[in-house]
Amino acid sequence: DDQSYQEEEPVDNFNSMTNEQLMDIFRTFIPIELMLETLFVPFLQDYQPSIGDVDPFIKVQRPDGKIEPLGLVVLDEPCINQSDAQILRYQLQTLSKSSGSNEELTQSVDDRIRGIQADKQQIDEWIKQVDKVHSMQGPAEINYTIRPPVDTIMEVWDQEMEGAVRSYEMPKASIDLSLEEYAKFCCLMLDIPVGQNIIESLHMFFQNYRDVLDANEMMKNYK
Repeated sequence: DDQSYQEEEPVDNFNSMTNEQLMDIFRTFIPIELMLETLFVPFLQDYQPSIGDVDPFIKVQRPDGKIEPLGLVVLDEPCINQSDAQILRYQLQTLSKSSGSNEELTQSVDDRIRGIQADKQQIDEWIKQVDKVHSMQGPAEINYTIRPPVDTIMEVWDQEMEGAVRSYEMPKASIDLSLEEYAKFCCLMLDIPVGQNIIESLHMFFQNYRDVLDANEMMKNYK
């Protein structure tokens, strides 16, 4: 009986099984398909402010014992895309609002342009960087010597004044006046103060003209 029981007992030792017996097991095996339910829970992620790593100014000392200028005197950019030296100098000059010709900057830019004449990709990248610097400048600002309140200049005329302006033909540019005198006349008609510098008055004149156009455009959009 013990011998027959051992013969009928299934063999669990794969080492004693033949290749044909193993193939029979593979053929008869049927995998069980499990349908796992997908749980979808929408949520708003918590706001976690994050800042970049601050440069701790921990540098490996130079073997000659001198102070390492990286990050203090010279810009330290530990990244793959390094800033262009000429673009960075031009950007710093723009932010500092320094005026006047800079021969060193002009010379370096000229050398840079000559070096990229044969590479279209570098030329496109140069134009893109210069456009980016120009877009950061914003509108030009002028410190007026005499600056009246904006509300005074933008104030709407009363009906009597508006009727007088409409009834009389305004003098055109063909009037027998010099360019400076005609510019002063136009500014005085709009209550823009005229000082020693007529350029300031004209700038304020066109600035307010643009503001009026913007205001009219906004009124059209609201309607």
